[in-house]
Amino acid sequence: MKTYIQFSKKQFERMLWMIKSDLSLNCYIKDVTDEFQEFDQTPIWEIIYAIPTYHPRIRLLVFSSIDRHTNKVRSKGQDAVRFVTESTLSTGEKRYTHIKKHLRIQTLDQNMKATISYVMSRTQDKKKKIS
Repeated sequence: MKTYIQFSKKQFERMLWMIKSDLSLNCYIKDVTDEFQEFDQTPIWEIIYAIPTYHPRIRLLVFSSIDRHTNKVRSKGQDAVRFVTESTLSTGEKRYTHIKKHLRIQTLDQNMKATISYVMSRTQDKKKKIS
């Protein structure tokens, strides 16, 4: 049986920082929730982080499942941390691709690290498709 874990915004950001450190990423992980709220009429309840990749037109979005109002994940349910790439086309249009969903279980940090590592390795070679 899977055991779901609880975490706060601070704990999640620490997890991201540790992954960034482990992968030797020299980038700034940014909370971009407000950026998305501006374009969407539906209220966004979870915090969204952006991680720049090696490709200048691609960034990795992390939908954290952390409630913006409480700074914690919900106590019940099978919330997941979702990863999506945002590609900016030469026309300025943005294209979004779902990469992975990780349940909030005890291996979350290892699973997130593997996904971030995968996306980073794929963006080093601009000709490789991320899927």
